[in-house]
Amino acid sequence: MGFLERLAPAYATTGGSSRPGLHLPRGGSLRDSRRLSERSLAQYPGNANASHNLAHIYFETLDTDAGAAFLDEWMRDYDARASFHCHLAWHQAMFAVHQGRYARALDIFERDIVGAVNPRLAMIDGSALLWRFRLDGEERARRRRWGGVAGRPARPGVAPRLRLRGGHAALAYAPAATTSLWPG
Repeated sequence: MGFLERLAPAYATTGGSSRPGLHLPRGGSLRDSRRLSERSLAQYPGNANASHNLAHIYFETLDTDAGAAFLDEWMRDYDARASFHCHLAWHQAMFAVHQGRYARALDIFERDIVGAVNPRLAMIDGSALLWRFRLDGEERARRRRWGGVAGRPARPGVAPRLRLRGGHAALAYAPAATTSLWPG
């Protein structure tokens, strides 16, 4: 953590990257992480990493309403073709779920997650959101919606970071009640 903290001043002058801020919450310093992320956004308002970090901070501090308001505003100008758009939309939808706004979360799911340009995140984030619906007893996550995420490419790889892809695919395929979508 000390290494990242020493790098923070340099990151603040390189176009707004928030990587040191992203790691600070894991080290327990939410206040420092928020400060670095907000400074990053002040320098580069389109910084998706800083916005992602702030979404985590709002979640960790149980500030659901502020997190939802922040992402609702920030996402208006974020290009839906950006590869990280899907994951930030998932955070946006999760804030809506925590507010009990399931219809809003489903709107985000259908508009920003299912057809996202990043098929891996569409499958991972889509299945995570629909499982949350299911765990909450929310009946709006019907089988036809599961097919939208189960149909995304999800070839499991051999690298450790890719092995989870198979697990996420299983989470999507099980409720869709299909095995025919598994590649190979």
